[in-house]
Amino acid sequence: MSRIITDTGIWYQNLSHPKYQGMLTCTFINFYELAHSENMYKKTEKWKQALKNLATIPCYAYYTSPIEYIIKGDDEACNIAGFNNLIEIHEAFAFALNNDIIGWNENIKEWLSDRNKIYYDSARYMEKLIVESRRKAKANHLLLDGYSIADSIPLFREKFCDAFLSNHYHKIDINKIDWNEFELLERAGTQFFYEMETSNLGWQVNDFYDLCNLIYVSPRDHYYVKEKKWIELIKRAGMSKYLFPAL
Repeated sequence: MSRIITDTGIWYQNLSHPKYQGMLTCTFINFYELAHSENMYKKTEKWKQALKNLATIPCYAYYTSPIEYIIKGDDEACNIAGFNNLIEIHEAFAFALNNDIIGWNENIKEWLSDRNKIYYDSARYMEKLIVESRRKAKANHLLLDGYSIADSIPLFREKFCDAFLSNHYHKIDINKIDWNEFELLERAGTQFFYEMETSNLGWQVNDFYDLCNLIYVSPRDHYYVKEKKWIELIKRAGMSKYLFPAL
């Protein structure tokens, strides 16, 4: 079944158009980013609107974490058209976040800072990796001697999918992944890594989750994102067929 997988930013948009009803699919990453967003206290009304969209617009949802999803493959998305209030959305957040429930209290900024640490740890890890890769490429004259995007595929698969996504509870065998089912992830991810290796493009804080979100996009799906950076990257990767145009 074809679905429209959403970037988290889509849920902040005006989604009142009737053609959106029942078309959109939110992911664990969407839930996670909304549940850990500084918009809770910086842009509270905008954040509430995103939750309202989730609560009132019939859609589908993938609750499986990206690590589990890439190991197990497609699990049928749950229809959450029955969500009709923020209490149920909150319960869904709790389910998606292993019952790590948000508390509205004076320590919310500290709470978010602690739980968003992975953003900054991930950014530093990948920045270090890319700097080292650039150094090796230059030392071997690869940048001057036919270094192509194909040379970045092993880096992407090994470092992002094996080392970066693995944790104490999961170990990903990249040779057992059916990469045909993760075409957009691999092609866009490889393009991104290649550009970081061969230019001054840096690793931004949100890039980790943006890439993880592509895990949920199968060859049968479309991806709805409005951020120009990712639209252009996907086009450069030759994956325009996945992009969902705004209605």
